[in-house]
Amino acid sequence: MAETLTTPQKKSAEIPREFIYEEIDGVPLYYRGYREAIAQNLSVENIMGSGELQSRITAAILKFLYRNLEDSLYEVVTGEAGLHLKKKTNLSADIAIYDKKILRKRKPQNKYFDIPPLVNIEVDTKAELSDYPAGHDYPHIKTQKLLDFGVQQVIWFFTPSRKVMIAYPDQPWLTTNWDQPVQLLENYTFSLAALLQQEGIQLD
Repeated sequence: MAETLTTPQKKSAEIPREFIYEEIDGVPLYYRGYREAIAQNLSVENIMGSGELQSRITAAILKFLYRNLEDSLYEVVTGEAGLHLKKKTNLSADIAIYDKKILRKRKPQNKYFDIPPLVNIEVDTKAELSDYPAGHDYPHIKTQKLLDFGVQQVIWFFTPSRKVMIAYPDQPWLTTNWDQPVQLLENYTFSLAALLQQEGIQLD
């Protein structure tokens, strides 16, 4: 039988642990669509994938990173890489950029990363926010947790509004449009709108 957790809002409702997407200060966030999946007796694999738009945006960003980042300096990880920030706080990263020399000193383990990446990039979220006490403030809470963990830059791309939020430690956060350039790791700049245009991805 699967281990279960209870949400603060619905203490009587037992939810299989595998439906947890992230955990923040002991509060679980579940994959969007988990209620329907449970009702239809579906596995978590049926709901944990990204949509077409989010997947193609992520692919376009990854292509830029693989083509431009200095391979001897940086390692790019993706696929919802798990980040263990502290006890009862575990997040996922759509794209994380690590200092390669730090990773080379470590033997890879079959568990979440317990060191911060240099950069964390997110494209929307797979979390069901209606259950989370802070609701739609979740991106800001996750961003601050990542910065406190030691991430040097957090970038969010939001598809409904076509906005990008850029956050650094101890600096004002910036929200701008997809067509504006994003500075990355001091030496790299890209515009999401330009990347999508290069890939022939039409949004209108």
